[in-house]
Amino acid sequence: MEEEKNKNSKKIIKIVTLILLIIIIITTIILYRENRFIQNLFDEKIFNKITTADNWKQIENSNDSNTYICAYNRNIGILSNNVLKVYNMSGRLEVSLDIDISTPLFYSSGKYLGIAEKDGNKVYLISDNNIVWQADVEGKIERITTAKNGYIAVSITQTSYKSIVIVFNLQGREVCKTYLANTYAVDIAISNNCKQLAIAETSLSGIQIKSSIRIIDLAKVEQEKENSEVFNKELQGNTVIVSINFDESDELIAMLDDKIIKIVNNEEKVIWEYDENTLFADIGLKSKTIQAISTQSENTQVEIKIKNNTNQNIRTYAINLLPKEVKTKGNTIVINAGNEVYVLNSNGFLKTRYQSNQEIKEIVLSEQILGIIYKNKIEIIDF
Repeated sequence: MEEEKNKNSKKIIKIVTLILLIIIIITTIILYRENRFIQNLFDEKIFNKITTADNWKQIENSNDSNTYICAYNRNIGILSNNVLKVYNMSGRLEVSLDIDISTPLFYSSGKYLGIAEKDGNKVYLISDNNIVWQADVEGKIERITTAKNGYIAVSITQTSYKSIVIVFNLQGREVCKTYLANTYAVDIAISNNCKQLAIAETSLSGIQIKSSIRIIDLAKVEQEKENSEVFNKELQGNTVIVSINFDESDELIAMLDDKIIKIVNNEEKVIWEYDENTLFADIGLKSKTIQAISTQSENTQVEIKIKNNTNQNIRTYAINLLPKEVKTKGNTIVINAGNEVYVLNSNGFLKTRYQSNQEIKEIVLSEQILGIIYKNKIEIIDF
């Protein structure tokens, strides 16, 4: 009898210990998610997320006025004197490609990099270490976008039209050409499945600036061009459209000068509205959008607010420095604060906090790596 009591007591102790352990783990997770002090303490002391310069792979670089740097896939590209040098994430030179472009427009998506000559007529698609195709267009290229499946769209000016938007497929074949007679293409985007082209347009004629969005079905455009538009609508109010992007659900997100919206069932739905404390916003993440809010509190200067495009849930990350630049790609947010860089995931948790005793010139970002650019070198942080 006594032995059975001891066994039961030990069992109860084990169960209570297990329950207490589970409670401690759950409490710790909640505190880490919600308490900024606890999160910073764990990131620094336990998870070792604080890192310093010179501890990462490097590329030596003169970084003069004729040098242009980009990130795509797991590579850093340096374009200078019509040669694109491609370095891998270890900082090793993989290949040098002859690219007849002096002032580039870069746009990367997945393993593809689109390069166009700013105010010129040349377009290239790069994949890994190869030139997939090259094309010349009539007019002057103003902007470029690249889809993750290798489609490229460019907008062109200085023709008989205000703007022309051309879409090329993975083989470099022209699949769509849209002529804008009365509006300018402010931005362009291709859906992830390469089935839709979106054009953000602005009309400067008349007293007020008018903005509109057009969406074209690329699968229909060759067979029935007149019926290929699936959406064409002028935005309400005297608003200015800044940029557009398809999220991972292929819903179109549009950043305006006063808010962020998405197009759902051919209707506008507001995701964010700005106020006087909004420093900047961004729509480059897969399924979320961000705002940076000035707080001017004692321990926090800026809050990075991250909102889910679908359920509207918000996560917040606070920093006590003013950002110099912010970039987003895929599921990553990078904040350059001059001598520090914060790398966050799209759930608002710190991946890496990079500290330097030198001024960081700028950053370049792909879905998989970050390039931190100084006057004489580039440091590569991989995710």
